Amino acid sequence: MAYADQLNRKVEVAIETKKTELDYLSFYGFTQKDMDQVFAEVSTQYESYPSFNGFAVHRFESWRPFGSSTVNLEEKAWKLYKAKENVNTDHNWTMQFNTAIVPKYTNIYVKNSEGSVVDTRVKLSSENVLHVESPVEGY
Repeated sequence: MAYADQLNRKVEVAIETKKTELDYLSFYGFTQKDMDQVFAEVSTQYESYPSFNGFAVHRFESWRPFGSSTVNLEEKAWKLYKAKENVNTDHNWTMQFNTAIVPKYTNIYVKNSEGSVVDTRVKLSSENVLHVESPVEGY
């Protein structure tokens, strides 16, 4: 991570959930609770590095059977991305994923500093890119 920081590069920890020839390379056969524990340990270890950019699940369809149909970061105690501070109230966000987004599984929302959901518009601009427009009243 320190080397990635020096290069000003982002690092995502890859998550494989399909069966592989080498068992130690996959979470296949683990419970969601086991995975959550590992994610929390990795997050705690690397959260202080600016280069740590969270996790990337290789194949979402093989991960879904592990747990619920939604991922609630507060419940899981995961830290995938650090909160952004001092962002303009009219800032639009672009999120690029490493795989195609399945619209029926997509539930993206923004919360304000009090934890309330802010009314935003989320648009799928390509198969793996989402745009979140700022609310009219700002964040």
